[in-house]
Amino acid sequence: MLKGICHLSCIPVRSAPDSKSEMVTQLLMGETYFVVEEGKDWFFIETDWDRYNGWINRTQFEENTNAPDTKVITNSVVSYAIGERNTVLSMGSELGFDGESYQLRHKGGIPVQLSAQNSISSPIMLAEHFLGTPYLWGGRTFMGIDCSGLVQVVNKALGIALPRDAKDQAFAGDGVAFLQEAQAGDLAFFDNEEERIIHVGILKSPEEIIHAHGEVRLDRIDAQGIYNADKQRYTHRLRLIKRLRYKA
Repeated sequence: MLKGICHLSCIPVRSAPDSKSEMVTQLLMGETYFVVEEGKDWFFIETDWDRYNGWINRTQFEENTNAPDTKVITNSVVSYAIGERNTVLSMGSELGFDGESYQLRHKGGIPVQLSAQNSISSPIMLAEHFLGTPYLWGGRTFMGIDCSGLVQVVNKALGIALPRDAKDQAFAGDGVAFLQEAQAGDLAFFDNEEERIIHVGILKSPEEIIHAHGEVRLDRIDAQGIYNADKQRYTHRLRLIKRLRYKA
């Protein structure tokens, strides 16, 4: 099976082989995928990181010939790979690393310098870097991100693999019975009238949540749900809380 690698800052993945179709997610620099179906102008792919399916334009395909096995995941909200061609990297991008130097993972590894990489191990501190980022359906970057994309990318930077969609992320981790027992970094999920999970955010405390709604924002939360002070109303109904196991 043909295997590809994202050689650009990001590549849109769409629901249908049409540039006007819905963007369901994005590939980040260095992420790999399998080509499930090869068309004239579009490839139907499955991503390695989260097993997500969608279509990418054939012009943005690059075969993964010899990507470095050892990799590092960027954890700055934005950084730069400085080399022959400078490349903007969003949090969650993947670079090769040999213990001393970084490489872009396509074409067997292209040496670069990384402008920023930190030692932050707090999901809250990472999520706060996205505050003010515009909401974008299917987005996973600092230029635009959706609710589950925010949760996924922040946790990817901490080495935790989560599914792409909120409804699937809700199966990860351990349940927390009461909001008052929640800790910083716990995930809060919200449902609609049909009781389908439609939204997710990262709890800063039992009283505050970081989530993407219009933009990445910090809002109040209680047992009823998220309260938007700007709109002076509740915007999301709380369904459940889950706790992930972060490395010490």
